[in-house]
Order: sequence, then C-alpha cells, then structure tokens
Amino acid sequence: MARWWRGRGQPLHTVVAHAGAAKFRGLRFSMDACEIASLAEALAPDQLIPVHYEEWSHFQGGKEALRQALRSRRVVNVRWLPWRSPEPLSIRSQNASFPSKDSPGTRG
Repeated sequence: MARWWRGRGQPLHTVVAHAGAAKFRGLRFSMDACEIASLAEALAPDQLIPVHYEEWSHFQGGKEALRQALRSRRVVNVRWLPWRSPEPLSIRSQNASFPSKDSPGTRG
C-alpha cells in the first residue's frame, strides 16, 4: 500500500495506525511498533495517529516502545490522542481514488 500511495503523488494528511501487535487465537491483527514506524516513514503523512497501543492486556509493546520506534525513524508528526476522551480530528481529502482489488500491490 505504501508503494502504491507514493506513486500517486498526492499528499497524505492523516494515518490512523492500529498498534499493539494484538493477537487473538494465534493471529495478529494489528501492527507492532517497528511496523508502524516503517509505515509512517514510507507514507510521510501530515499526522500519524497511533491507536490501541496499551489499553488491553493482549496488546504488546506499549506507548514507550512505539515512541522509541518512531523516534528511531525520525517520525515527529505524531498525534497522541488522550485515552477514552473524545478528540476532534481534522481529516482533509483530495478526492483521492483508492486501490481496487485489481490494483497492483493490493490483495483482493
């Protein structure tokens, strides 16, 4: 996805990244700290919003591990939302088209 987006030549305003390397029944369904740092570095969004990094016991790593991974990749545009507190978000759109199941680099 990161390669596909970079090839579009459009700026990316916001990325909400599900962290915590959460596992359920042996399957991992969210990214770990290094994967999020890699994604943020590749996509270079105006803001990265990590979520679900330490609320529940099955999450691994935590905020400090995520902060260190982001710092190591020099990702500074991070917006840490307060836990369990509504927070208004500004999301911009450039009327970008998103990949279809037939687009290169996607799974359909």
